[in-house]
Amino acid sequence: MEFVTIMFCLVVLSLLAYIAVNLAVTDRGPLHGLYAVPGRWFTLKFLVMRCFVAWTSDRKHNIRKRALNFTMMQKKTKEVAKMESFYGFEMGQNCLYINGSDKGGATRLTVRVTIHPDDRREVWFLLRVPGVGDLVLPSHPDCIVDNVRPGDGFIGAGLTCTAIDPLKTWRISYNGLCRIGIRRNWNDDDRRPSVHVRCSLLWSAFTTFYDFASDFNPSLEADSLAKEQWTQEWFAKLKSMQQAHYTQFGMIHGVVQVDDGEESKVVMRGVKERLICPEQLRDFHTRIANYIVLENGNCLYVEASCSPGYKSDQRAGFLMKVVSDVIPASSVNLPLSVLMENSEEVPKNFTFDLHLEDGLRMDIKVTTDDTMHFNMGSDWCVQIGEGMARFTVNGIDGWGVCQTLRRNDGEKRNLVEESLPRLYREPDGVPLKDMSVLVVPLSARACQVSNLTGGKGSQLAKLVALRNQMPVEYEVPGGFCITTAAFDKHLKNNPDIQKAVTELSEVSCSIREGNLQEECERVVDLVSKTILSKDLKAEISGIFSMMFGDFDSAETFAVRSSAVGEDSSLTSSAGQMQTFLGVNSLAKVFQATQDCWASQFSFQAVQYRRQYGQPVDIAMAVVIQEMVSGESAGVAFSRDPLTGNPTKIVINSNYGLGESVVSGVVEADTVILRVDLNKSLTVESKVVGRKEEAICVAGGGGTQTIHQTDSKSASCSISDALSLKLGRVALLLDECFSDARDIEWAAVGDTIYLLQARAITTVDVPSQYELLHEFDSGLPSDKVWMSTANIQEMCPGAVSPLTTSAFFTDCDIIDQLSGRSFEKAISFPAVRQIVVSYNHAFISLTNILTTYLKMVRISGNTFGGMLFGAPFDEDCVEEAKKLTQPAVAGWRMYLYRLKFLLAVFFNRKRLEEEFSRANQHLTQIWNTAREQFEDICKYPEYGYKMLLYHALETHKSAVLQETTASLIRKYTTEELLSTHISMLLSSCPNVESAQVPLAMEKIAKAILKEEKSEEFQGMTPDDALDWLQGASGGEAGIVFADFLRCHGHRCIREVELRDKSWGMDPVQVIPSLQAILATGSHNSSERKRVLSAAEAVDQLGLALPSVIRKILVSYIVPKTRKGVACRESSKSMYIKINHNLKEAYWRLANLMVKEGRIPDEDLLFFFLPNEIDRLLTDRSPALISRALRRRRILPQQDSKRFQLVFAGLPQPIEEGVDHDITDVELKGTPISQGVVKGTARVVTKLQDAANIKKDDILVTRITDIGWTPYFPLISGLVTEIGGVLSHGAVVAREYGIPCVVNVEHATSVFKSGDAIVLNGALGTVEKKKDHQ
Repeated sequence: MEFVTIMFCLVVLSLLAYIAVNLAVTDRGPLHGLYAVPGRWFTLKFLVMRCFVAWTSDRKHNIRKRALNFTMMQKKTKEVAKMESFYGFEMGQNCLYINGSDKGGATRLTVRVTIHPDDRREVWFLLRVPGVGDLVLPSHPDCIVDNVRPGDGFIGAGLTCTAIDPLKTWRISYNGLCRIGIRRNWNDDDRRPSVHVRCSLLWSAFTTFYDFASDFNPSLEADSLAKEQWTQEWFAKLKSMQQAHYTQFGMIHGVVQVDDGEESKVVMRGVKERLICPEQLRDFHTRIANYIVLENGNCLYVEASCSPGYKSDQRAGFLMKVVSDVIPASSVNLPLSVLMENSEEVPKNFTFDLHLEDGLRMDIKVTTDDTMHFNMGSDWCVQIGEGMARFTVNGIDGWGVCQTLRRNDGEKRNLVEESLPRLYREPDGVPLKDMSVLVVPLSARACQVSNLTGGKGSQLAKLVALRNQMPVEYEVPGGFCITTAAFDKHLKNNPDIQKAVTELSEVSCSIREGNLQEECERVVDLVSKTILSKDLKAEISGIFSMMFGDFDSAETFAVRSSAVGEDSSLTSSAGQMQTFLGVNSLAKVFQATQDCWASQFSFQAVQYRRQYGQPVDIAMAVVIQEMVSGESAGVAFSRDPLTGNPTKIVINSNYGLGESVVSGVVEADTVILRVDLNKSLTVESKVVGRKEEAICVAGGGGTQTIHQTDSKSASCSISDALSLKLGRVALLLDECFSDARDIEWAAVGDTIYLLQARAITTVDVPSQYELLHEFDSGLPSDKVWMSTANIQEMCPGAVSPLTTSAFFTDCDIIDQLSGRSFEKAISFPAVRQIVVSYNHAFISLTNILTTYLKMVRISGNTFGGMLFGAPFDEDCVEEAKKLTQPAVAGWRMYLYRLKFLLAVFFNRKRLEEEFSRANQHLTQIWNTAREQFEDICKYPEYGYKMLLYHALETHKSAVLQETTASLIRKYTTEELLSTHISMLLSSCPNVESAQVPLAMEKIAKAILKEEKSEEFQGMTPDDALDWLQGASGGEAGIVFADFLRCHGHRCIREVELRDKSWGMDPVQVIPSLQAILATGSHNSSERKRVLSAAEAVDQLGLALPSVIRKILVSYIVPKTRKGVACRESSKSMYIKINHNLKEAYWRLANLMVKEGRIPDEDLLFFFLPNEIDRLLTDRSPALISRALRRRRILPQQDSKRFQLVFAGLPQPIEEGVDHDITDVELKGTPISQGVVKGTARVVTKLQDAANIKKDDILVTRITDIGWTPYFPLISGLVTEIGGVLSHGAVVAREYGIPCVVNVEHATSVFKSGDAIVLNGALGTVEKKKDHQ
């Protein structure tokens, strides 16, 4: 009690002393009047803030917690991913910033887009191209861009940045003009050369994200807050400054083209930063931020900033390691006030240090080579310097950006110009009553609403509005629109049309059977023959009289379709629906209106909408305008329609009406105008087409084609003056619509009439590089080692995008989950175990080694035999050791090893329990696509949990095999060790993969018993399946049904969600059955000799001590064999759960086709889950178009081949080999003993397996369960990819087939028909001119 009293008194006395001392001290003022310094109450304030910020950080799932808790990481990732794709604006700034460069700085990129209200952006674009120089926007250093069309992504000035897969992949596209070099003085004439630049880049993450709102070090944050003067206003501002601010590092890769030069590939590494906050740049006084990528792949961020009145001495920093650790800085000694206040120049060379939370001190040297400045704000209130810098961090070289910010308190410029009308915007505040009118003149405000007047009608109305707002050099023919409300009313008044349209929609969506073209013809006929109502005729007649007076037969009109959604920036629908020219009576106007309505149900129009996931029964308006009998007419493109080059305006022209140009029936004149940066125009080139014909209005109405005289055909149909005038119109519309325009025009004398101004939809299409590499993983350095082994055994070749997001992600998740046992940080959503390139998967050997180095000390390069039958490269091992420094303590290694072994050997029960739970889900039938998709999204964990338990079974099998190898290694050679292991594993009991051919033999025997063998072989696969599953199938049908019940979840490439399992599509099995019957291989399994453990050990021929032999025979070999069987069983369980997911996605595909959201079921597998979610919400045609492109590129991706082991970015290899070489020997990994000479049968695709003949030696890239039925036919097996535990190895051993795996280039060196010798003991395959 006395002790407590004494301690209390000491505390009270210390507190009183502290108060007395601080009362006697006066506060120092801020440095330079701006930078806060510790005051007299700093310690107390620090302690209060330290507790507060630690509490808030914990509540927000900070990096320390979520790095070791996958559920927490998933939840946080979902929250951040929503912000990733937020492109709107509330207040302050919504900003995307990306930078990157290569190691030497020869290539660099800086992109920054900040969204402001009123369709304004601040845009940076800086690209350094070797041999060209630094490319910047023409307006640089000014960054303000006005009149930016709102859209999905950060866009402006030709730059588009869009999240493809939030927190994983961004698309960066630029198509526009750039200046070469830096503008030193704004007042000087800008004579820098300009070039047209196109780049198609991808940013691919290789780290997790750092959230500045939660991941800071509490002491570092408290230090900056405790320095400030605490006032009521300060606390209010602190509360109001809530922000979303997070950073990731990644790899930028893609292609760049300057003018008409060759495309060049670029690879850079750098940062992506997202900031959504109420704070403005003008709130900052100074700031230095260093974004650093080290040559070993580690990444560093260090910042110091001064925001007076808020956080005037803010410090932040963190280190992101290749091995996934994210370590915040606990102190940052970056002297901001010294560097920024003592000189007006940007600091170029300086040093500073920081301490990380793990105690590591980092000494950083910065050398800035060159700096590009950007003036921010309409008044240039802030200047930001983007410095290309070299860094040295604790002796390790790196590169990146040293970014400086300085408030501009000197002379400012007001660069805000009067904005042009924004024609891309729909008018606000249109009265509801105006939205129900049946007819509306083009001059009416309501006519600009696309949902009322369709794409064509609304754009013509906007052209009229622009003409009324400002002086322009064009006219728009007078006219009006018959609205979508009129069409809706027409449908309601005619139930028979409604019924026919519904039936057409059902046929289009495969809800009911029918001939789509016939259904379209029926609806078109019905709609065109159903006369307009009296009310609508009266409305049309009334507006005719009001606008044009009495109808004069000499007057002619154009009646044109205007569907909602056509002529937009997403879909043009050009030529899909009808236009009627030269209409010269009111009765013909009525009929043309009916025909326009009917044309939207034509076969070509319906197919076009189906292709882009749009409904059949869209709203339709009709435009009626005075006919312009042009002397010449055609189309004008405000930018080059092929390249998007804004310095070129392309005009196509012919005499008469523009129909001859639009329809392409003549070779039109082509005039190309050159546009300089001041918007001045010159005629660059003129090509006179043959123009043998022209289309004109006929005297009695309609149009007629006339032949041109030779002299007229040889002359240009448009003068230079008219071309330049049309060019000025094109530039104006390009700016007002904020995108490239395809303009239909007609000219009478010097007067230009605009007939249409749709968007050019081909300016920003994905490049081939982008489609090939869209889902590539980012690599932190070129020293990451990887292999095709193991992962491509489960999923050979390129896979669909949906499978990359499911299986590949699950594979990486299980590595991150298992790494928790070793206190290895979770890096989700970035990958570290499975690397993707060209939609192929590769396993990271570097990651495997950094994991195992936490459990064992690896000496030399002996590690890796179980994975691909060969040691790891020494450089790979050494690089992994460097990344795991400092090494784990010995006692901790033993602890990690024990935890690993406990997880491995006590896994089976958890596996079976999880399978029992997971197998109950994803089986429910839903009525809508949304319900089905939400059901799929409910259970994301079942896939990766089952895969985790399967991986643990695989580890157990590998541990047992390594134990076996360790017992016999002393008594054999390293060359023969694999052969001896294969011998011991040659008779594993109950291996599920080997049960498949046995079950198929059983079916074949049942068919023979039914005496249907020859007839069955002669049937088509579909007829054979009908017989097996029909009443006449007899015992064969029963056995076949039992086969599907046991093995129906298996198939070739069984993790590929796109490929149906045998149970979903049983016809896949029929060719295998027919091959077994044709070759008489239904008794092959009976010829296999089964070796006991003792017999297998004795056949090794090794001088083993009796104790070793007894341990092997009685325990190790039986356990190892059982481990192989358990691994195959766990794989089957995982495949069963994946089969359930596969069925669920195919049901979703069926529902989406029925709802008209996708054109066919197969296309679903070319979307990512987030894209499916969006497609179920808004039917985006852009997503459909992208998926179609992905499907077209997949065969090209699948054709790529790669080395077995390599470092750095995956590079496809050329396999051009001279097959005429007679003497060749390839070496691989021996799997199953025996020497066999026979005929090579090279088969790279299962579809060609029917060519396999009895006793052939099969040479293929890889085998999975789909190949199993053919094993009874072959006498030997050679694969390019495989390992001791691979499918082909397991089944070959069970059948006693000589087998060699990892024989690189085997499918290229050998050809079908070659006589080859396979030696399963030595691991060789040879082809010689004269075999002995």
